[in-house]
Amino acid sequence: MISDRDRAENGNSSQKWASALIFSFVLYYLIKTIYFALIINAGVSPDETTHLGRSLIFSASFWQPEDSPGSYQYGLVTHVPYLYYWLMGKALHLNVIGVSDLVFLRCINILISLGTLWFGWKTITLLTSRTVTRVLFMVLCTNTMMLTFLGSFVSYDNLVNFLAVSSLYYMLRYFSGHSTSDLLMCILLALAGCLTKLSFLPYAVLLAVVFLLRQHRKVGLGQLAAELRPGKVFSDSRNYVVFALCLALLALNIGLYGGNLVKFHSIKPSIEAVIGLENALQNRIFARGYVVRQFKEDKLTLADARRMADTHIKHEGDRYGAHILLNKAAQERLQNNHYRIDRFRYAFVWLDLVLSKTYGIMGHKNMEKTGVTLVPYILIILLAAGIMVRKFNLSDLNGNAATLLLLLAGYSLILMQFVNYNTYNKSGVIVLALQGRYLFPVIYAAYALMAYYLTSFNSRRLNILVAASVAAVFVVGEFPWFLSQVTADWYSSG
Repeated sequence: MISDRDRAENGNSSQKWASALIFSFVLYYLIKTIYFALIINAGVSPDETTHLGRSLIFSASFWQPEDSPGSYQYGLVTHVPYLYYWLMGKALHLNVIGVSDLVFLRCINILISLGTLWFGWKTITLLTSRTVTRVLFMVLCTNTMMLTFLGSFVSYDNLVNFLAVSSLYYMLRYFSGHSTSDLLMCILLALAGCLTKLSFLPYAVLLAVVFLLRQHRKVGLGQLAAELRPGKVFSDSRNYVVFALCLALLALNIGLYGGNLVKFHSIKPSIEAVIGLENALQNRIFARGYVVRQFKEDKLTLADARRMADTHIKHEGDRYGAHILLNKAAQERLQNNHYRIDRFRYAFVWLDLVLSKTYGIMGHKNMEKTGVTLVPYILIILLAAGIMVRKFNLSDLNGNAATLLLLLAGYSLILMQFVNYNTYNKSGVIVLALQGRYLFPVIYAAYALMAYYLTSFNSRRLNILVAASVAAVFVVGEFPWFLSQVTADWYSSG
């Protein structure tokens, strides 16, 4: 017979081992990100040159700079979400350690990604007390190739991911304790996300929908009104500050998006509408789209369009992309064939491409997982999905499984069907603007579901075996795989 004391000692031993494992994987993640930040070339990570350029422009201004000849190449700095660039601009004033602005901001982004991991850890501890699930969750979060890679570089996606995970955490914590402070923090972080990137808006809307559905189902909206009455909100002095910040960020969001609607009749005005055509053509992304559109509208011949692309697009990758789009449009015109696969079949192609760019690298240099190297990840996801279908219960993950699933499915469908498919339908190029990183705001929710159901067997040994096998695939298939594939042109010569 095993005594209660023996059980307690075994439990404490397991907890110590779990804590050591989690610490090791976070430390390993930190080492990898520092490695990437210090030695990978500036032209590799997605749009890092643009993010750095805008940050430098914001560093020279107290609040918001104006669009100017120095900023045209980076796109708009006005009438777009700006919180990330404002923060990075202010952070640059702290660079007194003698490193380049690029490396300094890369290190700041590593800190942001560590913050995201911290809130991911706090979220999984809120969702389950099962040790093996928590460990597997952290392994998945620290050994996803593109997630680790992106966290090492200057990108507003890092702040978006942080705000997505932290706002989700405070919403889930509110559901468990109904603390007004948690609700205010969720609102604050969601409002900050909307000021960081336009794609955060659907995530914020989904958070609101999930919140209202759960609040209505459990206690009714009257209870929500009671939670937000002045006497409850201001019962804690800290709430005064958070509430004031919520009002400030709400005003900034209304000023940004409402101002755009009034002036340009769109929450996202075109760069041409704001600064004019000639100035807009200095931006590589706009120039690419404009040249292709002019050719499709028969305003330019193919030869003229190619020359215009070569003249206005300085970035080699975007210039190459423009030629691909022009060739595709020319081929469709010649063959009088504008065939597109339907939305249902597109979903399968989309998922395959997203996984290849999530467990590989998609930037200005690519290292995507395809074929046999992607199969283990697909099998793991299918296994987790199959177990979830068979075992799903509303009480799973402390009653939050449906919440996470709705966020994941809703955001994925919006991205797939309303963003990526529309881009494909217009261009005919299925990979255009299709990135695995665009799903990262909900990848922590996906990993919480995966880790939970992959370790939901009745046998403790089987749970550990499955978790260890999945962890091995993720660990071996990430940094060691990168080192086996990388070539010298990825590395900085400085």
